[in-house]
Amino acid sequence: MAKIPVGKKTVVFDKSMDGVYGSFKTSESYELDYLQTTFKISDLGKLETASDAFDINTMSFEELIQRDIDYERVDTDLISGYLEKGKNRVLFFPPILVSLMAVEGGKIVDAYSDLTTQLSPEENPTEIVRIWDKDKFKLTLPISEEPTGFDFNHKDKAYHYYHYASTIEYNSEKVKLVVIDGQHRFVALREIIQRGKKDLITGIQIPVCVFFSPDAIKHNGNIETIMTDLRELFVTINTTAKEVGGHFIDLLDDKSLSSYAVRSLADCWKDDGYKLFLLEWNTREKKLSNQRLKKYSVTTVSIITSCLGSEIFTSLTELLLNLPEVKDKLESVDEFVPFGEISEDNFTQQQVDILKEQIDKYFTPALDVLFFKLRPYSELYGQFELAMKALNNKIQQNTPGFRQFKEDYLFKFRKVGKNDLAKVKDASIEFDSSFSIADTDNVFFLNVFQQGLLRAWAKLSEEIVRPFQVMPEIIAKCLVVSLEKLCLAPGSTFFDSKNLYQQQVIYNGQRVLVNDLSRAQWFNLILSNFVNKRVVKSFTATMKDLHEVNQSELKVMSENLVKIGENSLNACLENLSDKITYDINKNWKFKDYDKQTMSFLIQREGSDDNSYKKEFAEKIDALINEKFEDAKLSLYNMLEIKMGD
Repeated sequence: MAKIPVGKKTVVFDKSMDGVYGSFKTSESYELDYLQTTFKISDLGKLETASDAFDINTMSFEELIQRDIDYERVDTDLISGYLEKGKNRVLFFPPILVSLMAVEGGKIVDAYSDLTTQLSPEENPTEIVRIWDKDKFKLTLPISEEPTGFDFNHKDKAYHYYHYASTIEYNSEKVKLVVIDGQHRFVALREIIQRGKKDLITGIQIPVCVFFSPDAIKHNGNIETIMTDLRELFVTINTTAKEVGGHFIDLLDDKSLSSYAVRSLADCWKDDGYKLFLLEWNTREKKLSNQRLKKYSVTTVSIITSCLGSEIFTSLTELLLNLPEVKDKLESVDEFVPFGEISEDNFTQQQVDILKEQIDKYFTPALDVLFFKLRPYSELYGQFELAMKALNNKIQQNTPGFRQFKEDYLFKFRKVGKNDLAKVKDASIEFDSSFSIADTDNVFFLNVFQQGLLRAWAKLSEEIVRPFQVMPEIIAKCLVVSLEKLCLAPGSTFFDSKNLYQQQVIYNGQRVLVNDLSRAQWFNLILSNFVNKRVVKSFTATMKDLHEVNQSELKVMSENLVKIGENSLNACLENLSDKITYDINKNWKFKDYDKQTMSFLIQREGSDDNSYKKEFAEKIDALINEKFEDAKLSLYNMLEIKMGD
């Protein structure tokens, strides 16, 4: 162990790494330093995964770094499919990326208190020594008398140094080495050792790149932190190098307001009972990130961010975050975007903390209402609470597998894989059996419905928040209560695929369509509910209970809601008419028309006779009109209004 005197204090650094030192910019403002080195198999104990190093309950989603481990991949692809293939084989390992993270009181240090730089010895120095927080870690750079291409400035003098002979020493009691990329390789190697098969990998040198933030020092005006650097590094790695990351890309992007919004929601739910289990936030695969994969979840971070980023934060940021309230703060920093121009990715890092406060104050409470208070979602949460009681009873009865399932899987937000212990899989199956969703409610868990719901709330907010000075959260509460009078009522078939007005626009048979037109139609169908008097009355009655509003204002609000409903209904019918017209013109030969109709059309199709051409067109138009009127009547009946109203 090396003892380094700093002033009158002796600091002990008990771990060291030698390697090639360098740095690069993570953005125009921030810079990360790194040490490229190698670890022997015996050194793997110095490393930890994020899930081992930190408890999610002690972290905020601002501090989150990649936590998910696909243990099936570790076992099947890396251990069985590669490492256990036998000895005397060349084993190749790409570098494992590691973050040097200081910890105090179980919490990640977001910025260091100080940094000292000294020459050793002071006269005729041979080394440059930099020490962070006196007792966290130190970097040693050997000095060269000749130019090396690498210089370090200290007290207005440049010193040449050997970047390939650098050393980092760290205090293992206050610093963790956390794997942020390549964790599956690391876990596979660790698992091989635990299985008593260390001889398969003896002698292997594992390339490791250790990152740290040299300039994340607390001082006035500094906005660089360790976590901002690492989040940007993670996002860069997983968006430019490979198609992975899934939810983590959406969670960790510091250049996205929607990312800050879902982090805020996740933190809100993390501290409120079991609500965080309703949100899927650690799926690795990008293609699965917009799908609900767990029986007890309501939505995913990617479903929310994709709508916020492409729709809501593109034009409604000022309104929904009430930016006029903090205009002076937003425009008092050195670098700023005018408050009226702030949007999804158009803001400066100096404005971030102010924007986050507005998200916490105005936006997160509304998201909480939309994705928790909605009847199907609150019912699912009730099932989760009952499932947890049953699970805890099983644990008290010492039923095999249930404690391990709760502690190592459920509460670590991991999924049970096919290669896990049978008793754990049995516990998982029994836990999942506690959840059931009514067939008529399944639609409310589709990403297209949820994004339509978000857009409907944003549209209502656009029409109501400013003129009536209403909080977005109240709009969300009124929307949820009013929709439960019609399309969200228990047993409602409003969104059933069998409805004539659904086909060709949001369904193709039983298959849900996902395209721009279908997304628009979900949004319009939700808002078309406001042509129903009961829906409007429920909205305004709830508004009156929650917000100070007089009768004349309620009258204007009711009229605005009806107008929104009528416009949305007309948009629905226009989209439906276009799709029916296109479908019948293209596919009439494959329709189940009677023999007389088919014969009539076939005889006149492609005829050069102008009268036949006219008869063909008129018949096609009649078929289109008949189907459209049937679909229109179906929608009117569902909305409980009469044709001509």
